Amino acid sequence: MFNKMGKTGCVVFLLLLLCMPHPAQTEAIPELIEPVGVKIDSEAVIRETLSEISVYEGAVVPGLAELYFPCDGRVEKVYACIGKRVTEGEVLVTLNNESNEKRLESLKKSLLDAETEMDFARRIAEVEEKILMTELKRLQSAEKRDDAAIELKTLSIREHALNTELDMTLRQNSADKLRREIEAIETETVEKTLLAPQDGVIMMMNTLQKGSTVSAYSPIIYLADETGLFVETERVMLSTLRQAVSITALIGAERYAAQPVEMDEKELISKALAGETITSRFTLTDADGVAFGEYAVIMVETRREEDALTVPNGAIFRDSAGSYVYVMEEGQRVRRNVKTGLITDARAQVTEGLEEGEQVYVQD
Repeated sequence: MFNKMGKTGCVVFLLLLLCMPHPAQTEAIPELIEPVGVKIDSEAVIRETLSEISVYEGAVVPGLAELYFPCDGRVEKVYACIGKRVTEGEVLVTLNNESNEKRLESLKKSLLDAETEMDFARRIAEVEEKILMTELKRLQSAEKRDDAAIELKTLSIREHALNTELDMTLRQNSADKLRREIEAIETETVEKTLLAPQDGVIMMMNTLQKGSTVSAYSPIIYLADETGLFVETERVMLSTLRQAVSITALIGAERYAAQPVEMDEKELISKALAGETITSRFTLTDADGVAFGEYAVIMVETRREEDALTVPNGAIFRDSAGSYVYVMEEGQRVRRNVKTGLITDARAQVTEGLEEGEQVYVQD
């Protein structure tokens, strides 16, 4: 009986020993243990201007003018091609204008005839008026004066003058109508000739040949203006641009002031609906020496803190209590709670808890 109880007690005692926590498990793990002989990295708290900057990659592109006809038509002749350098006023494309040319010729002949007939009618009226005036004078100078005949002749002269005035007015109106028609066709003829609005290089154009149909206001040629260069990047949100403190373009080793080009809301919606890639453009200030096609970076500074106390990001630690750093005091690291402000990719602003010149531990 005793032996059985003794064996049972030993088993229970062993189980209790196995379940008890090991002393090593209850000890606190030392913080920030550095390998023996390794120098602890630290840096001084400094004052500097800290900026929050967003970077957008892009390229230098020329301004593109979209060229189109203001009317529908069929191509008569193409003078342009991709890569061709053109000068202002140079003819690029013409539309078929045969029907207008025939109509214009007919109208000009009609106008000439109308002006000739009007001049002839005016001369006839002047002759008739002279005859009537001569007859009136003869009646007035007759020995036996006939007042009734004189009055009748006077009325005839007035009637002739009114009829002549009405006839000239009608003829003039008819001639003016012909002139307006001629002017409209001549304007349309001009509209059927696409001219280069400026010097430049043709970057893109539709495939055009004689007989090709073009629609009014649909761009068919894109002309690059190399005197007006832009930096084109991925889309920069309008909210970011509105917060911008400064915008700078980095091209090569040079920096240039840049200004965003506002996109028309209708154009933005149109591109979005068409599934086109929406980009942002920036003009450059004093961009001498910048060439089309160069790689460029747009830097949008959205926040700036002047005279800020800063430390490397690796010096900032966080736990449930908030942010803290380790200040180096007599070779030892002493925890100190801090408050942070602007934090960038490399450095953090400390608004409370540190003084300029203090050394803080920096974790790799």
